[in-house]
Amino acid sequence: ATTVRSSSTRPTAPGDARVSEALRKASRASISAALDRDREFLKKGNVFNDDQIDAYIDLKMADVQRFEMTPHPVEFAMYYSA
Repeated sequence: ATTVRSSSTRPTAPGDARVSEALRKASRASISAALDRDREFLKKGNVFNDDQIDAYIDLKMADVQRFEMTPHPVEFAMYYSA
């Protein structure tokens, strides 16, 4: 019998967490940029207005900023713990 391992059960390398975090950060920033680019589409039919879109982008960018300013737990253990 052949054993198939899914990618979710593979051991993680030390850098995997940073790559994953970088992708999430990039995704949040790119989603905010995409919302701004798709502004005219979002406003069709008076579904959203500029104030709503701007408020949502600001909210998500605050998440990005918080994420960027927070050290990874391993980084914290290596450099900031006493």
